[in-house]
Amino acid sequence: MINTILIKLIIIIFCFDFLFAEEDFISTPPGYYNLTRYKRYPHITEYQSSQDTDLYYPDVCRNAIRNIPHPALIYFAPVIFPGFNTSTFNNTTITFDTGGHGSGWNLITVCVEGNFTAKGRSLFSINSIIILPGGRFESKVGIEFYDENEPGYPKLLKDPFGFFPGILVLGGTISVVGEESILYRAKRINDSSIEISPPVLEIPSGYPLIKTFQIIKIFTELYPLGFYCSFSTDTERKILSLSEFLFYMCETISENDKIIKVLVEVQREQVIKPTNIFKKETTTKGSIYITGGSNVNFKNMFFKNLGFTTNEPYNDTKLIFSPNDTNIVTDIIMGTNQRHRSSLYIEFSKNVIIDGCAFLEDHQTRSPLVLLDSNVIISNSLISSKSGSNMIAQLGTGSIQSSNNSYLLEKIDMTLLDVDQNNNMDYGNQGNGIYSISPNINSYGDSFSGQQNAFNYYFISNNSNQDNSSLLNSKPIEIIIIDPMFNPTDSIDSLNKTYLLNINSDGNKTINTYFTVRDLKTSHAINVNLSNSALSFYNLKGGEGFKIDGNVERLDIIGSNINSNGAFKNISTSTTNIFDSYIYSSSSDIQPFNNQIYGSLTTPYYYGDPNTLDQFIIKSILPNAPIQIVSGSFFNVSVQIQTLSSSISIDDISCIFTSSVINTTVVQVNSNNSCILPLNINKEEDSLNLRVTLVNNKLPSPSPSPSPSPSSSSSSSSSSSSSSSSSSSSSSSSSSSSSSSSSSSSSLSSSSSSSLSSSSSSSSSSVLSDNYLYIIDFPKITVFYTYEYYSGWLMDNLNSSKQISFGGNFFQNGCNKVDSNCTISQNSKYSTGLPKVANQTKFDEIVQLDQLFSNGITSTNPNEKVIIATKINSKIHYYQIQLFFTHIPIDDQPTPLSIYIENQPVFLLEPIKSIFPTFNNFTFKFQNKNSLDKINIAFTTRGDIYLTSIATYSSIEVETPTETPTLSPTETPTETPTETPTETPTETPTETPTETPTETPTETPTLSPTLSPTLSPTETPTETPTETPTETPTLSPTETPTDSPPISF
Repeated sequence: MINTILIKLIIIIFCFDFLFAEEDFISTPPGYYNLTRYKRYPHITEYQSSQDTDLYYPDVCRNAIRNIPHPALIYFAPVIFPGFNTSTFNNTTITFDTGGHGSGWNLITVCVEGNFTAKGRSLFSINSIIILPGGRFESKVGIEFYDENEPGYPKLLKDPFGFFPGILVLGGTISVVGEESILYRAKRINDSSIEISPPVLEIPSGYPLIKTFQIIKIFTELYPLGFYCSFSTDTERKILSLSEFLFYMCETISENDKIIKVLVEVQREQVIKPTNIFKKETTTKGSIYITGGSNVNFKNMFFKNLGFTTNEPYNDTKLIFSPNDTNIVTDIIMGTNQRHRSSLYIEFSKNVIIDGCAFLEDHQTRSPLVLLDSNVIISNSLISSKSGSNMIAQLGTGSIQSSNNSYLLEKIDMTLLDVDQNNNMDYGNQGNGIYSISPNINSYGDSFSGQQNAFNYYFISNNSNQDNSSLLNSKPIEIIIIDPMFNPTDSIDSLNKTYLLNINSDGNKTINTYFTVRDLKTSHAINVNLSNSALSFYNLKGGEGFKIDGNVERLDIIGSNINSNGAFKNISTSTTNIFDSYIYSSSSDIQPFNNQIYGSLTTPYYYGDPNTLDQFIIKSILPNAPIQIVSGSFFNVSVQIQTLSSSISIDDISCIFTSSVINTTVVQVNSNNSCILPLNINKEEDSLNLRVTLVNNKLPSPSPSPSPSPSSSSSSSSSSSSSSSSSSSSSSSSSSSSSSSSSSSSSLSSSSSSSLSSSSSSSSSSVLSDNYLYIIDFPKITVFYTYEYYSGWLMDNLNSSKQISFGGNFFQNGCNKVDSNCTISQNSKYSTGLPKVANQTKFDEIVQLDQLFSNGITSTNPNEKVIIATKINSKIHYYQIQLFFTHIPIDDQPTPLSIYIENQPVFLLEPIKSIFPTFNNFTFKFQNKNSLDKINIAFTTRGDIYLTSIATYSSIEVETPTETPTLSPTETPTETPTETPTETPTETPTETPTETPTETPTETPTLSPTLSPTLSPTETPTETPTETPTETPTLSPTETPTDSPPISF
């Protein structure tokens, strides 16, 4: 009696009707669900323009049966309400008990506004679940979807966009959590036995048939979609003996399989808590679509064959609206391949956790997992699919943290597919592990098998609506891939090479940024196509088989070890910087990197035997960056080593110095573990290429070692760079050393009558190609005579003849967009009142200095060239140009600065980073081969670096010094030479874009090519503000210091 009354009461409560008026109602033609228009986030237009930015889903919640809040009405079961649509009210809780009845009792749709929980020992069988904003859906059991094709189920209308059957989350919370693990790691014992961890779960007593025939699914590299086996276990349930069962063909476990994952698939027939999320066998569709800032938690669940978007080109459903009413659809053009209907699609959700889950799609799909603008943590999971990609990360994805996951891909035939339809935002169908057009993906300990590319980053140049690459213009991209395991697909097509990592900007000239890869260990190839960006590897460990293919504007290899022969022979760069890095070469016939600009710092430590790395390493080399020296100067070249093993003695090591202009010279390692070669430069303006070979004295006497070719490592352009000098304050002594800051990248002429003399003993000894220990090419050493001040310009918008004087040299106001003597391109903008050079103003010199930096120009559009045309004397062949910049940071990211002269690069993508305004100067030499009377100087930046002034110097004739001091190889000079080389390195970034800035606002900029502090590539400048020089920096590079000590290393 009581039960009957309660049943009637609940029926009355759920028959209450309400108006669902928060969203637009869209009427449709007969046979289709009417639709609700859901407004997605406004910035969706940045990512998707080929489809409507609104979302249309079946209007089933508007008239759903609704509960009335009451403490006694918190449970209901399918036996009471078969086939009803239900919707829970805000701030109420309903619990649905599956009751162990299987699919005999089914709901059609549940719309969740409050809290809805499904629990029990059977599957939660339903057509669709809609979680409305603020609603919370929890399930502790698996979910089974059915559709309108299921025999014996209610006749349902058609959903034109394919959300049903499935789950649609519109801004609430979804949590589907299994109580026990379903995935296990395994290692092979023999063909039919494996050991798993942790121990397999004990099946409850009372089910003797199940205990006799226990079924698992095993995934390996040979069988990425898995196979079923029956098994028996030892007493600890760790060792599984595998066997066939009925029609299941249990395959053998190959000894080559490194990835073995075991899935305990719990379905209805096992009569314990199911953990599958899947569709019935007769159901053709099913997906989970999550949007609207939802919270997501999936754990210990098996997503089985839900997705139905295929790997064919997208073909979306289109609505034809009435011309008189945008809420009436007159016709529907059904798409044949609706995008983003995957096993799991998540967008605009910042709290997503996927742990211990398995995804299987054994039919051809695009991807089981698709993510957009979401923060996702996925771990300890298996993604196995016959698809274009295991995972796709779309534009705007905030962060993906992937750890200890296995990505297995069944190879698909792509010969008939139109791949890379990126202009239609149609991508990820090439056979990838993780395909991303969003940069923020970190991978830790993930395994990949069967893919063409494990990681495929593709930064799309444009789409049909707008250029989305602006998202990448100003932000460095850090790619973190730690301890990956990759077993690529077998490819017989040489055009379809396999890569662990592929980074492609699709030729997009507006993507101008830094890509950084840290702590990568791999023996697989990497491919890049970054024609306007920089790529830096830090602590790269490249094993045998590692190589880099493709092209990149700037490549940096820092603190790395490449144990692979020919790793860089297929990479094209404009500038390559390699330092503090070891590179294997099977031969001593090593050619320098070709076609590099002068600023390239390429000093790898080549080795021929990996055992050498265990015996001793290179601690330092000096010079460690390109330097410029005055002809007639004396300085030391040195190599310092650090022994790691007693198997080799420093007494057994010699250094053999070679160059095209000096005799082969042997120097023994001294007590400080260093080889020192004193040199006196006595030659005309040119460049010196110097190589040192470290050999074991106990080895047989070898044949001569090749020296680097001067011409092969120099720039082919008519101009080349010297060095960039940041605004670190110089001491008073360095302020006066103004004669040695210029540079030259011209090749050393073989017919030159000048010579470079060494006081070291000469020897013909060198090294066998298979017996050398290390070979090092020193940075470029540029020799020059003196220059005189020629002209100076200020970057302002004044058409006046006013001048300012600095150190007796005059700078002219009015370099602008119309002056014929100094003209600025139209795409520039002026800024006045820039920060002062220093806070101190008691010295006239500082006041004068501030005037050089008071106004500046930068680009109107980021990364477009600003061109300055200035007159020169066509009869003078050599010039030095010095550019003064002020950096006013707009964020905490570094700015890439590139400088060109006559359209040839001088500096490329130099990172300028600071928190406060800082000051920089860059000096380079121009050889006026074509007798020009006007030169074009250009720079690019993202708009936060301002060119404030230009100083130009011209060459003058001076006599070549004739005296050459002679010293022994181990002697340290004690007399002060009359001229000292300037220690002006070409700066190469040694920190990542996110590191602490190296400059402070009180630092004084260098105002002469000579005022450039020496900075080792491994050093980090101090952050403490230093005192402003008490002596006035001079702009004239004609003085020669007479009171500075010689450079001794």
